[in-house]
Amino acid sequence: MSETDLRKEVKLPGLIEETKKMIEKHPHASTGLHEGSKKVDSSMNADILPQNVSNWMEFRPEGKCPERRGFHASFIHNNCLYIHGGHDIREGTFSGFWRLDLSSDQYIWEKIEIKGIKKPGKIAYHTLSLIDSHTCILVGGSNLGVDNEQVFFLDLAKMEWRVDRDPKPDDLTSIDEHTACIYQGNLYIFGGNVNGFKSNKIFIYNLDSKEWSVKEHEDGIPPRSSHSAVVKDGFMYVFGGKDIENNKLRDFWKYDIENDKWSNIFIPENEGPLSRSGHSTGVYKDYIIIYAGIHELTQELCDMYLYNTKNGNWVSMFEDASSPVNHNKSMNSSFSSMNKNSPVHSEYNNSAQKANIMGKSQFALSMRKTKTHKKNRNSMNYSMDISKKKLQKLVRQKRREENELNDHTLLTTPTSLSMQNSFLINSINKAYMDRLFKKNKKVERGKSFKSRFDNSLEFSPAKRQYGKVPRFNPKPRDGHTGIMLNECEYIVFGGDRHHMPFNDVSAIDLSLEI
Repeated sequence: MSETDLRKEVKLPGLIEETKKMIEKHPHASTGLHEGSKKVDSSMNADILPQNVSNWMEFRPEGKCPERRGFHASFIHNNCLYIHGGHDIREGTFSGFWRLDLSSDQYIWEKIEIKGIKKPGKIAYHTLSLIDSHTCILVGGSNLGVDNEQVFFLDLAKMEWRVDRDPKPDDLTSIDEHTACIYQGNLYIFGGNVNGFKSNKIFIYNLDSKEWSVKEHEDGIPPRSSHSAVVKDGFMYVFGGKDIENNKLRDFWKYDIENDKWSNIFIPENEGPLSRSGHSTGVYKDYIIIYAGIHELTQELCDMYLYNTKNGNWVSMFEDASSPVNHNKSMNSSFSSMNKNSPVHSEYNNSAQKANIMGKSQFALSMRKTKTHKKNRNSMNYSMDISKKKLQKLVRQKRREENELNDHTLLTTPTSLSMQNSFLINSINKAYMDRLFKKNKKVERGKSFKSRFDNSLEFSPAKRQYGKVPRFNPKPRDGHTGIMLNECEYIVFGGDRHHMPFNDVSAIDLSLEI
């Protein structure tokens, strides 16, 4: 990151002045600063958030919630969100089945007891697909290395599991990290780890005849797992995932179901999403949704991209400030600016031109020029390093404040306590502060003084609000599930970040965004 970029990011003077004005105008309000954008009415019955927030909403249920988890399965039926299984690296694999009514004014998670002689048990990395108004099909999954080799049906009317007795293909003994899509009476299972190896086969299960078939394509899409797949207008769109060496993929493919043909969709280098796995997908109007996932180790994402199936354009909805995309852009811009403006770079070019004219060795002349500027370059780099470190320290300090705001810290002043101490107090004249403390301090024998100025900075916790409330963009994550509700709301549940799982339920109304 260049020095100019760091200064632009910090914006200390503007932040100080804006904060002072907010305190003067709303001395008892609880708000904050957040980049990205729409205003929220402070009269809303919810935890008071900063004025600038996105269209994300959070379902805050009362009572007991499901355990935090990722790599679970979920679906929506009759405006109810169902989740099953999943994994937490500390707690292990889960077997519970939970339901949350999203149409109610009061959100309460309900744990459902499922009957059945044989049950899936503890399971993760599986798929659970709604095939009609009262039946789901569960395929694949595993529990700490123990593979599920059965296909289960769930009767939602009786809440009962039953095992599919119809024979499966010989090469589908076990499968996980795959995808499953329903289209015209068939279940299309693609990719995943099939019998321990990454696959690019399509297993098709006919829901009427109860028969399996397999499609293999040697020249089509490469094998992968932990990808995303969704069906739109007779095409199955597949994005990303992990290849046979567990490298993250950025390729985009569509499968013509009727003609049994794969075709690659080109993604320009500076457009579209990053390579990733563990992300979610969905369909909104003519758009394919790509949300969150993990780009590299410890680099989870919370961005959202929409692909227009009509014109082939990508739409970037939002990106996290710490996204690897922003980091790569800043690094590239800083390197390019340094290469263009570097004295060594310009002198070397001049030396080469002179050497061509005079017939001298370019190498010898450039070496003399390099030695001439060696001391100046070292001193310049040293001073740049000093200023860079100071600015980087300020950037880290600013990000800590943003994290406090993201955690919904509620104060009686418009900013967090640490922001006041670090920006406001330090920016006020020191002599004035000393006079203020001396005027207000009260000294008692055996007790330390306490200033009335300190009291103004104290905060009291507010009562947590329940229901559907505005929220910041969800934290970066992978292993979550994303499902469309009412054709416009995208519902996200769970997932994890750095092996720290979530159990929050968030929604974004895409009709307000695009």
